[in-house]
Amino acid sequence: MENNVGEMILNNYEKYLGDYSDVKAFSDNEHTIQYLIYDGVFKGCKTIMSFGLSKYMEDSCEVMMAVDEEADKSTRVLSNALFYIIQNRIKLVEGSFIEGIQNIDSDFSEKYDKVAVYFTFPFCVPDGFSKVGDCNILLAFFITKEELDFLKKNGSNKFEDYLSEKECDVFELGRV
Repeated sequence: MENNVGEMILNNYEKYLGDYSDVKAFSDNEHTIQYLIYDGVFKGCKTIMSFGLSKYMEDSCEVMMAVDEEADKSTRVLSNALFYIIQNRIKLVEGSFIEGIQNIDSDFSEKYDKVAVYFTFPFCVPDGFSKVGDCNILLAFFITKEELDFLKKNGSNKFEDYLSEKECDVFELGRV
């Protein structure tokens, strides 16, 4: 990531999210992604913002995730999904998903009944947050097997309508 792009992204995070409370870094021995952790952006949640993903992606993007518990494990699982995306040169766009999180952390997957990470437009942020120059910011959240099956059968638009109709709090790991 060029310094000016990284600076723009960091300034955007600071403008909309305030100061981060922690930094985590994960590596697959070839790529490294940092995560800035924010408290209080969403009530009862930690917000995880990738920082450095853009430099590995053909179409510049970063990812945000908010979880009500297990922020450390969630960040590790998200990292593995993102490394898979990088290594396989998968284009990350609204409606993308990576399944198989039970292969990353079977205990986490079983405890929360989640099998995939879904990526979409961040509907929960102010206008202007999700686009920084050429970099898009996508929202990631974990989904259940039933949700994944619905998504595969009906597509992302109907899936998001389905979540909205069910009034799902996608930040709540324990939702079923």
